[in-house]
Amino acid sequence: MSVRQLPSHTHPLPRNEQSIGILPYDLATLAQEHSLGYDEGTDNLGRYRFAAIELANGQPAWIVKYDVDANPGSLVYVDGKADVGQAEAALLETFGLRREELL
Repeated sequence: MSVRQLPSHTHPLPRNEQSIGILPYDLATLAQEHSLGYDEGTDNLGRYRFAAIELANGQPAWIVKYDVDANPGSLVYVDGKADVGQAEAALLETFGLRREELL
């Protein structure tokens, strides 16, 4: 399965994002298995790395991991105006996962 990465300069992490799940993979695994590269940012929670991707339904999403987050997995966000149910279904399809596999 192929995950399409979107250029971060045209798809920056939105300020009004909402979480749709936590992938059961760390950034290194995602980079190796899906050839994702990461950009860096900083906000009120600290430094983070992120990759903009296209979900199976064509909408953009962002895989994010904060340096201070010691929990397993990687957060996935969509724009705050997105339909969360549709986005979650597209996330599962994109990575070939079942709902119970998300953390």
